[in-house]
Amino acid sequence: MKLHKVEMYIFDFEDTGRDEILLQLEYSNFPYVFAVKEQGTADIGEWSDDHILNQMSTPVEEFRKHFE
Repeated sequence: MKLHKVEMYIFDFEDTGRDEILLQLEYSNFPYVFAVKEQGTADIGEWSDDHILNQMSTPVEEFRKHFE
């Protein structure tokens, strides 16, 4: 058996809210059991196409610094 860690950053364009997103993930049709061990919410300012977090080349540290 293998254990995989998947760290996701989800942009909430529709203001769904963290708790609802977690519920949707939990009750989705994934055939996996998972446990959410860390969670958080950060205000990243106004969104635009040139936002630093909208770039594929943005290092993960740029995402993480919003949660420090």
